[in-house]
Amino acid sequence: MEIDALEKSRTVVVSGVPKVLPVGRMIDKLTIHFQRCRRSHGGDVEVVQYPTNMDGVAFVTFDKPADAERVVLKEEQIMMDEEFPTDYLLTVFPLTEDVFLYVSRAEVDLSVFGSDQASLIQSLRSAHRSLHFLPLLKQRKATVEGPFTAVQALRDDLIRRADQLKSIDSSQTAAVKIPETSLNPEQTSKVTTVIQQALEELQTLVESWVTTLRVHEIDLDEEEHRQKQEVVQICDFVNFLYDDVLYMFEGSRIKVIGPSSSSHLFCTMAKGRLSRLQDKYLKNLKLEQK
Repeated sequence: MEIDALEKSRTVVVSGVPKVLPVGRMIDKLTIHFQRCRRSHGGDVEVVQYPTNMDGVAFVTFDKPADAERVVLKEEQIMMDEEFPTDYLLTVFPLTEDVFLYVSRAEVDLSVFGSDQASLIQSLRSAHRSLHFLPLLKQRKATVEGPFTAVQALRDDLIRRADQLKSIDSSQTAAVKIPETSLNPEQTSKVTTVIQQALEELQTLVESWVTTLRVHEIDLDEEEHRQKQEVVQICDFVNFLYDDVLYMFEGSRIKVIGPSSSSHLFCTMAKGRLSRLQDKYLKNLKLEQK
């Protein structure tokens, strides 16, 4: 899906939308929430796209780009209504092409970072604004959803935090100067093992997504490049059939990203239609020359 620049600037992605009301009623609630400036810092809403092909995710388009900017900058978006069984914390971030490669659920083990899980989750939310966190405090875990690139950034952040934690533990141990005979090798080994296991689990998650995605390129000739509007129409039509694929223009080529099968079928169909577009152009050119 190619995103129009103006529409992109006016649209935000909202994740964490609860399934507690019929679709029509939930659209109304989202519209009301984001039109209330005091509550959401928003403004007049042009349209709410919900549901989408991502579970619990809505696209909210405002009349003005400035309203979308203010909504994203607000630290917390809490949607409340008397029809809801509880208040819901929403995650709101700008619309980019990254959102179409979406991780719908990933479980992260945070036990290595200690007992103050609430502060940790708050810190991670502030650092990774496009990820929606659902804490499982008693288990010292959290489920995470959001764009694939944001999940990768979370992984790198957790590795950095774990390394800092190990450095602090090492420096504190050295400062206390515990006699060598009182050290417990099993405890030290256990802490290291827990950290390593948590990082390995997240690494496995990221790698599993990487292995399912493929990148293809479709080269455009000079005439096809000039007929970009018709090329976009072709890609949009094929994208409707294979909606788990992202395409974007990079100079004189189209980059296609998605699962192996879908991205391959997308390219095959798009190339066929582009070939027919080129044949049509050559046929018209010959008629004009006669």
